[in-house]
Amino acid sequence: MSIADIKEKKNGRTTIKEVPLPPHVQRAVLLRGNGSSWKNAAESAGMDYRTLRKYVRNHPDANDFLER
Repeated sequence: MSIADIKEKKNGRTTIKEVPLPPHVQRAVLLRGNGSSWKNAAESAGMDYRTLRKYVRNHPDANDFLER
């Protein structure tokens, strides 16, 4: 096993980028794109607005939902 193999291997939770955008996050991002505040959009989907902003910042598919 080389050093490169060890660096690629990671433990723990998957990152936001590695999982499909969850349906409740899609709903919140759509609401945000339609003019709701971060807080109102997140609360309607049952999540914290900071988590919603993190998804928008880090997930490659989130901007597609904002632009709809």
